[in-house]
Amino acid sequence: MVRQVGTEAAAGEIVVSTDADCTFPVDWLEKIERHFTANPRLAALGGTVRNSTRDQWSDFICGFGFWWRSYLAGWGIPYFLGANTSFRKSAFVLAGGYKGAAGSGPVEEWILSFRLSRVGEWMWDDELYCFTVVPECWKLYTAALPLSVSPLALWTAGALL
Repeated sequence: MVRQVGTEAAAGEIVVSTDADCTFPVDWLEKIERHFTANPRLAALGGTVRNSTRDQWSDFICGFGFWWRSYLAGWGIPYFLGANTSFRKSAFVLAGGYKGAAGSGPVEEWILSFRLSRVGEWMWDDELYCFTVVPECWKLYTAALPLSVSPLALWTAGALL
């Protein structure tokens, strides 16, 4: 719900989505702008989330996430992370935004990814990265995952798309 309201209130055409615990390289926004300027048909752009802590658990979680995202992309399935996603507001509106999925934890990201991919081109840039504190992020993510089960079931049945 918060992301839906925020996006609807955004004044600009390019909306950048991230999480409060993320940090970014100094050229992060410039990279995003270059992608959208270079391709007017680009509806959504995603990038990786790297761990800012150096421990084995964080490395494993980030490595698995990177593998999973790459696996899906290999099948032509978009999956953008709320921590590092940008999209055109016009594509968001055309796709229906988060409506029916908002507040559903990680599933809202999955649903928006699919919706945006249906209204325009999408791309993933491994060099468009941000950093997060993986142990904290993982706690929040796993706490939200049970909330996602019901919306995921509806989504797979096609009710939310």
